Amino acid sequence: MRGGVLFAILPGAPVTLKSGLGWRRRLLQRHTLRVAIKMPNDLFQPNVSKGTWAIIIEAGRPHKVDDEVYFAILRDDDSAAFKSKTLGLEARDNMDRIESDVKAFLAGNTDLVSDVALESCKARLKMSGNLDFSPESYVPNEVGEMRSPEDLFVALARRTFRNQTIQNSIQEKTWLHIQDLFQVHKGNAPTKKELSPGNVPLITTTESNNGIVGYFDVKDATKWKNAITISANGSGGFACWHPYEFAASTDVMVCTWLEPTYKDPALALYVCNEINNNHWRYDYYRKCSRERLLSDVSIGLPMKGDLIDLEKIQSQAMRIPGFTAIQEMVKSELSKQEEDTLSS
Repeated sequence: MRGGVLFAILPGAPVTLKSGLGWRRRLLQRHTLRVAIKMPNDLFQPNVSKGTWAIIIEAGRPHKVDDEVYFAILRDDDSAAFKSKTLGLEARDNMDRIESDVKAFLAGNTDLVSDVALESCKARLKMSGNLDFSPESYVPNEVGEMRSPEDLFVALARRTFRNQTIQNSIQEKTWLHIQDLFQVHKGNAPTKKELSPGNVPLITTTESNNGIVGYFDVKDATKWKNAITISANGSGGFACWHPYEFAASTDVMVCTWLEPTYKDPALALYVCNEINNNHWRYDYYRKCSRERLLSDVSIGLPMKGDLIDLEKIQSQAMRIPGFTAIQEMVKSELSKQEEDTLSS
């Protein structure tokens, strides 16, 4: 029927796959594509997770090259706010806006419909090639800042260290417990589910990314810097040094030097390595805890009289690939902290 409108929900083949190209061509020879919307993948859950697209067609009028189509990616999530804040998941709900846009677009009020990065736009169909109907082919990307190539840096560092072990050349050691070197605190930051995004790294029991699980607003938690954290839960016993300001969750021990002048990266990394060599002591059947860490772990240090022999530790550290680069980054971090302190 000429002038009629059809609404349909379709799977991928007729909308975007090459196998549906013939069907799309025949459709446009007879009718006009007005709207195409990518539906949420969980539309048919709990039965199935399926990629589907909703289209609106004006019947009986062949599609013209200069006809505009409204494309959108629907995020219909009533629990978006809960997921975003409580679970730390990226969740958005644009149902109301897209509904309003579709009504305005079909009524001819296209000036009321604006392009929104990653969500919706008005565009002409790409008539050549695959003749794709899917919004993913048309919706504009957001203009983002150039990000630091962190993954590349990590990959290159891992290549540098791959299959390389440095034999500890320090033979004569004095064995000390954690509490002989540090004042031991318990982290007091809320869980990430309870925090909003921010700029302070949160240290948890994760053994990746130097213990950092993300960056949050932790104004109500104690913040430390130039300290070592040790995971004290589960398999645990994982130690990381943090020259920057951070907060820690309640299942993390925060170790601050009894001798506050110790800021040498070589010493901090050496001590972390000594602690991490005890990781084997803990597993599912003998879980790590603060009490066990303080009792079990011994740290072997070279001494000059009553003082730690920093020269020997620095000499050992200089043999580690990449250590010079770490020193420079730490120096830059500490300088930045001093500037921030003076300016505040």
